[in-house]
Amino acid sequence: MSNNHLQYKKYLSIGFFVVLILPLFHFYWGNDQRVSATEKRQLAQRPTLPESGEQLKGYIAGFESYFNDQLLFRDTFIGLQKKIKLAFGLSPTANVIAGEGRWLFNNFDDVFGNYQRRHAHSEQEIRAWAQYITERKGWLASRGIAYYFMPVPDKHAIYKQYLPEKDRLRIEQNNIHILLKTLASGESVNSIVDIYPDMLKQKNGFELPLYTPGDTHWNILGAAVATDALVRKMKARFPALDYSLPGDTDYFVEQDGLGGELVAIVGGGKSYKTPAALLKNYATCVGKDKALYTVNSYGLNSTGRLVKDAPHVLQCNGASGLKVLVFRDSFWDKLAYTLAPLFYETYVIKMEGEVFF
Repeated sequence: MSNNHLQYKKYLSIGFFVVLILPLFHFYWGNDQRVSATEKRQLAQRPTLPESGEQLKGYIAGFESYFNDQLLFRDTFIGLQKKIKLAFGLSPTANVIAGEGRWLFNNFDDVFGNYQRRHAHSEQEIRAWAQYITERKGWLASRGIAYYFMPVPDKHAIYKQYLPEKDRLRIEQNNIHILLKTLASGESVNSIVDIYPDMLKQKNGFELPLYTPGDTHWNILGAAVATDALVRKMKARFPALDYSLPGDTDYFVEQDGLGGELVAIVGGGKSYKTPAALLKNYATCVGKDKALYTVNSYGLNSTGRLVKDAPHVLQCNGASGLKVLVFRDSFWDKLAYTLAPLFYETYVIKMEGEVFF
């Protein structure tokens, strides 16, 4: 056996020993991670030693979770696995569906099941929701307040051509679509804002799509289309409201673009960034740092920045002179740029928990 071959075996053995021993050193002398950068979740921490035989079983299970979560180079290996799967057009998690052309779709809480009738509401449940909305409208109307109900379509309902073929679904099967049909045949018809037809009509009307390919939410162009549909409905009662869709000269395209929350979850990296649309002229209430709005002391944290989920008042001095109360979800973040500037004041309250239709 040659000297070179002996040297190779020697260093291979040393390397193998180091790979085996390093995790043990890490467990005893390394710093435990609290959050996984690749999985976006809390990691199991070192369990306390058991004080009795009854606690031993729980300790063993806890230590196994701790060992698995804190394994040295775990994030690196998981990140590598994600990139390999994405290279083959596969999603590394059931919570995100990898579509065509680097489009990603949210499937948290089995959102797609809503379109496949796995979470179908009964006719009685749909009518109960319709009655609740009608009663809310009536209660507010008795106090001189107009009420509008505007559900937001999921990205995969508008851009289903980018879904894998097996996941291209019929929007007609969606619970919210059935609810809107029920409401449209009742006394709440003037309060219902169905933006789905507008989104379909305008989805190819701009240089960019209305939703960010790597995110769950619409972009500023999608928010503009929604604002246009809402204002058209509201003008029947509030003619002072006025809005026009942005033209080609009203926004610019940032080629470096955005990734999005879904890109971060699957570890897509820079290759999944897509161009982003930015409005050229923000309303005077929008800060340059894009922290959204200058607001009064209600809803500010100690640094003077907007607390995202706190109730707050947006003071934009819109020409309509109207005040509006918005019960928001996460799609409001972009809608705030296009809708709030139309009003003198906008009161914003985040819904506690998502209503699952």
